Amino acid sequence: MEDHLLPWKLFCWNVGPSLVHSSSVIQQMAAQLVKECHGHLRAIVLLARALKGETDIGVWEIALSQVLVKPKPNQTKPSQVMFHVLKFLWDRKDIITKRCIINCTDCREWRTIDSLVSSWIEYGLEEIEANGKVIVQELINSFLLENFDTGFVQMHKETPFVMRSFIPGHLRLGGSGLTETPEVQGCELLMELPLDIVALANLEHFDLEGTEIMYLPKEIGKLINLRSFKISFCQHANRYKETKEMDKTIPTGVLSKLNRLQELIIDVNQDDEWWDADVKVILKELSNLKLLSILELHLPSAELLQRLRRDLTKCFTYFRFTVGRHRQRIISRLPHEVEEIFKKKKEIDELS
Repeated sequence: MEDHLLPWKLFCWNVGPSLVHSSSVIQQMAAQLVKECHGHLRAIVLLARALKGETDIGVWEIALSQVLVKPKPNQTKPSQVMFHVLKFLWDRKDIITKRCIINCTDCREWRTIDSLVSSWIEYGLEEIEANGKVIVQELINSFLLENFDTGFVQMHKETPFVMRSFIPGHLRLGGSGLTETPEVQGCELLMELPLDIVALANLEHFDLEGTEIMYLPKEIGKLINLRSFKISFCQHANRYKETKEMDKTIPTGVLSKLNRLQELIIDVNQDDEWWDADVKVILKELSNLKLLSILELHLPSAELLQRLRRDLTKCFTYFRFTVGRHRQRIISRLPHEVEEIFKKKKEIDELS
């Protein structure tokens, strides 16, 4: 009898006994949640910690609907439970915390809290040490991180294994026959591309706009079938370069190998001084892209604009340059209203 009551007692102790008994509705849903965890004690604790202090019935309903989702084929009961519980936790985290969680899933050894926070700052995941320590404590409180008296923390081995199946922290490749990338544009969690990106040899359209890419691997130069390449760089990409002892966010010589490229869009924060040196290298390589007709780029100075005009003899069908440190300084071939019409037409042409 004692063992039979353990899951329920564990849930109540972690969520707060007073909360469970504050409402008959919450009590009924709590009992159903424990039942659906099928005795998986770690999942029960994670779920209880996530609901601690939560009086909104709607949130409890979301949690219940999440754990009631039908299992995927070949998914065992324990892995199914952990998948849905961790997904519920994940969906409730803010973007910065999610990035830090992704970093933790890649960590396979015990780390001190100070070293973990320092790595987040180095990679541009968090800027302020105090804020990083708040996130660590939050992850400890939610039971996503285990904390020992010695000051070391780590995820339990089951947690990162399950979370990697749904977190969009890395681009998951679909196959060599793909001509367009999976739906990753706008994913602020995507910060790094896998080295086996070369598997997408037939890729023609690579859209990484709205992501937070830290750098491009040199393997991008092997995607010689690319016709359209759009990318957004993280404003802290320079920190990653310094940590990895890299010279450029786009390795020298990579763009010049993409000789079928017709469209190139690179988005960066205009206040990032690290871009000043990188864009000079990029401008040198543009002359090798004979088919390039659409270009969007940030130029830190008017001198670079003059250099671009001098070195490139081709006539772009569409271009958009931001010059200087302010987003208002935009030089475009077309008036704004005409530009919008052109963009809509281009989108239609791409779909047809």
